[in-house]
This record gives sequence, structure tokens and C-alpha cells, in this order.
Amino acid sequence: MAAGKSCKQIARELGIHFQTVMKHRENLYRRLGIKNALSLVLLVSGGHMG
Repeated sequence: MAAGKSCKQIARELGIHFQTVMKHRENLYRRLGIKNALSLVLLVSGGHMG
């Protein structure tokens, strides 16, 4: 995700179904209290883009 890869790309590289990747992403978002990838980027970057 940090490299900007899609769920399908990540799944292909890991040899798992893309829905498994999507479920892991949903769980991560829920645990962090965020709703989307942009929120994740802002969270890990300390709120700074670029």
C-alpha cells in the first residue's frame, strides 16, 4: 500500500486472493479509525503531503 500498489497487485505478489488483501486493509482502517487511503497517508506522514 505504501508503494501505491492496488489490492490486485499486492495479492498477485503475495499469491493470495485480492479480497483477502481488501479485508486486511478494511481491518487496518478500522483499527486506526480512518476511512480511506488518503487518511492513512496523512496519518503516517504526520499530516504532511509531498
